Amino acid sequence: STLYAEPNAIASENEAEEPPVATAFDIKVAVLGGRQAGKSTVLNAFFQEQFADSSRSGVNYYALSRERTDEKQHIVHLPDKDSTLTVGKTGKEVSEHHFDVELSSDILKDMRDDARLVFVDVPAFFPEGSHYLDYLERQWDEMDCAIV
Repeated sequence: STLYAEPNAIASENEAEEPPVATAFDIKVAVLGGRQAGKSTVLNAFFQEQFADSSRSGVNYYALSRERTDEKQHIVHLPDKDSTLTVGKTGKEVSEHHFDVELSSDILKDMRDDARLVFVDVPAFFPEGSHYLDYLERQWDEMDCAIV
C-alpha cells in the first residue's frame, strides 16, 4: 500500500483550477552605485533586454511579472502609480516611475506565487548631500535588500 501520494495525484481530474494567487507582498531590491557604475547594464542583463534607461531622471521601480501574452518581453509604464517626493533639507523633488516588466524567460519560475520581485533603480547618490541620498535615507526601510 502507498503511504504517501503527491497532492495532485489525489485531486480529482474534474476539479476546477484554483484562481491565481494575488500578490501578497513585494520584495524590493535597491540597485545602488555611483554614476556610470553599470546599474542599468546589470538590470538589462537580468531582463535579457534593454528596459532600464539611465537617461530617465528619477527612481525607477521595475516590478517583474510571470504574466505575458506571447514569447517576447514587455515593459509597461504605469503613469498612474508615478509620484514625486520632496526630500532633504533643500526640499528637492525626486520622481518615482513605475513599470511592470513581463519576462519571457524562466527567471521567476521558482519564486513564490504570493511574492513579486521589484528592482528599484536609484540614480547615483554620491556625493554627500545628493537629493538621491536623501531619498534613499527616507525610503531605506521600504527596501528588503540591496545590490551595490
